[in-house]
Amino acid sequence: MAFAPPFGIFRAPNISPVPEGIAGRSASDLDRAVRRGVAPDGRHYGPAFPDASFRAMTDGDLADLHAYLVTLPPDPAPDPAPDPAPDLAHDLAFPFSIRRCIGL
Repeated sequence: MAFAPPFGIFRAPNISPVPEGIAGRSASDLDRAVRRGVAPDGRHYGPAFPDASFRAMTDGDLADLHAYLVTLPPDPAPDPAPDPAPDLAHDLAFPFSIRRCIGL
């Protein structure tokens, strides 16, 4: 699915319970992703995360979201651009096109 925020086109990755998605990820991994925009390996998830509205989620909200996500059926659809080139999945304006800028 593609989203069109003001900074460009963002193509959402597969976050279903598959190895590339949320399978094997903890609730704290989801919390770190949503509130700080950081992947388990330290990469920045920008441009969608972090977002000010997601930062307002409570610990309980995030735990509930994680519990819900892991109950969904796995979707074998691949990500738009699998690692190691995740930025190729998006069509974003500068500086959002450079993931390192999101971390700064």
